[in-house]
Amino acid sequence: MNIIKKITDARGLKLFIIGIIICLVLSGYKFENEYNIAKSQNWYVSDEIWYVPSSVLILKDIFHLNATYEVNNLTGLNLFFSSYQGMLTCENFVLQNGGEILKGDYIKNTAIAVAVPNNLVKSLGQCKDLTDIIPGFPLPDTSNVNTYINPEHPPLGKYIIALAIYLLGDKPICWRLPGIIEGAAIVIIAALAGWRLAGIFGMILASTAASFDPLTTNMASVAMLDIHLAFFTALGSLFYIYDKKNFSLLFFSLASTIKYSGLFLIPFLILFLYKKENDIIGAFFKVALAQLIVAIIVFLPYIIHFGPVWVISQFVSAIIWNTQSRPPGPPASTPIDWVFGLHSFYLSYNPDIPAKGLPFIYIPVFFASLLTFPVYFFKISENKNLEKFAGLSLLSFFFFFFYYITYFAGNKTLYSFYFTQISPIYYELFPLSILLFIGYYNISGFYYEKLKELAALFSKLVEKFEKHFRKNRNQAQVGSHITLLTRV
Repeated sequence: MNIIKKITDARGLKLFIIGIIICLVLSGYKFENEYNIAKSQNWYVSDEIWYVPSSVLILKDIFHLNATYEVNNLTGLNLFFSSYQGMLTCENFVLQNGGEILKGDYIKNTAIAVAVPNNLVKSLGQCKDLTDIIPGFPLPDTSNVNTYINPEHPPLGKYIIALAIYLLGDKPICWRLPGIIEGAAIVIIAALAGWRLAGIFGMILASTAASFDPLTTNMASVAMLDIHLAFFTALGSLFYIYDKKNFSLLFFSLASTIKYSGLFLIPFLILFLYKKENDIIGAFFKVALAQLIVAIIVFLPYIIHFGPVWVISQFVSAIIWNTQSRPPGPPASTPIDWVFGLHSFYLSYNPDIPAKGLPFIYIPVFFASLLTFPVYFFKISENKNLEKFAGLSLLSFFFFFFYYITYFAGNKTLYSFYFTQISPIYYELFPLSILLFIGYYNISGFYYEKLKELAALFSKLVEKFEKHFRKNRNQAQVGSHITLLTRV
């Protein structure tokens, strides 16, 4: 145990530099894996068919900026028509003037994706029955792809994708680059968290778990929202560990503007601030105010473009939508399945890209967190790291609790990639869970002491009750004797 104590307490500039070098190598390794997976897919992967087009539309309709896509020195455009004949006429016009048809097999839309010389772009506006022009990469064939902005989810994640498209171009690798960077950054965040919690031991183990877990690697290689949600959740947890409550509150609030499941963390934030300031009403209002301010700022472009009534109505609709099952399709799962790697969602079948992590990391962390989270409700003075351990465990408990509430409320089509949100917390908890199971944290002793305190309290209550009962009984007996004497 002394050896364990030495390596978990081992801190210092030299060790920190060594640990940072190791975690940077691991981060680079993860970045390379993510980039290679992303680069190998030249078309939409999984739910990118919803998030990328909606990001392009947000860029065009809300920010009045256009995506750009060039192929063979030609400009890529998506053309939508009110009639099939108008589409055929325009298609011939494009081909006759040096253009190319990039995609012409749409079924759910009367549309074609074309690449044309720059001098031809303005002339396309004269095409018969043309209703919409959307610059950029060929859009997928989903219903209303030229108008749907995915209101079921908040906009911050789509802003991030849209920014990458605007700065780098509308290509698959560009959509995915922010997630690739964030996935690699999670390794560094896990390392910094591990350093604070368990020295060089925690730093190396947490960053190793983050680097080799395929869940965040695979999710970072596609332009979906979950890796952005995980990134902001990771930052929120890092600032919690370092006792920077305002930054922690900021990043957890930002997480809820990527997907509404970020709101699952609100009870933890309230308890965290209450424990810091001993004011439950103040903690509640601080968390609510932070969420409100961040939401208004993030949704402000929507509010300006659509109006506040539309934004509020879409929020209500999104809450209802998230408690309803989806149509049959991908493998659905329950939250406990995500821990054990069961019924995983596949982002792609060729090649196989499952949204599945490493159960040998998740299982010990899951059970360790169940053992540890109640500790957070007690005052801990002798071991602050145990308090942080319990806090992160409570955070993960709320994640599972609210997903099961969602499940029993009616949404039976939950998917394994939802676990991406909490995976950085599991990386941070992994070294602590190992320490717990080898006896470094005396949780059993802690609970034993608390049970003794509860037993002593219960004994005092029983004793008080017995004294009160005897006193009342004696008074009743004296009263009955007086009554008898009076009668006599």
